[in-house]
Amino acid sequence: MKGKDFLRSYSGARFDPFAPDPAAIHIEDIAHGLAGTFRFSGQSDLRYTVAQHSVAVSRRFIDPELAMCGLVHDAPETWLWDVQRPIKGLVYLEDIERDCLILFNIIEDRIFAAVARRFGLKLQVIPAPVKEADDRELAREIRDLWSDRQPPWPEMPGILPYAERIGFPWWPGKAEKRFLERFRQLERMNK
Repeated sequence: MKGKDFLRSYSGARFDPFAPDPAAIHIEDIAHGLAGTFRFSGQSDLRYTVAQHSVAVSRRFIDPELAMCGLVHDAPETWLWDVQRPIKGLVYLEDIERDCLILFNIIEDRIFAAVARRFGLKLQVIPAPVKEADDRELAREIRDLWSDRQPPWPEMPGILPYAERIGFPWWPGKAEKRFLERFRQLERMNK
């Protein structure tokens, strides 16, 4: 970003995705952004927010650190967007100020590390158990949100979805509220 350029968050905070400042990260911005973003770029039969997905991943853990990590694992999508996996590793963003291209995944990782610092997580990268829970939730979403998908899924070889069904997706306002409730619950547990 160049000079005075920045991304404006819901709270009014100024956020630079190329140099993420933990002080510019607010849980309300994350909850609002992820509740307004649909999985699969909104292309599934049922619209399912990234906030609801994040709450579902978080609930897979008893350990408060892993649960919090599961809740905020997609936080970079607050300021970027939900890029589907097949192209995520192929997308570059131009950092005009530094005159270079940066792989999307690297920017996501930097933002996640800043989010982790902001919320006091010891982990600066998404740990393997959270990645596995994320994959299993994705497999569950493919099964439950797409009417034409039956196992096995070529998109998810070897990944078993969680057994329980998703049910009816939350509308964005409810997803935002539930995300914030889960955050407050985990925040109390981590004290």
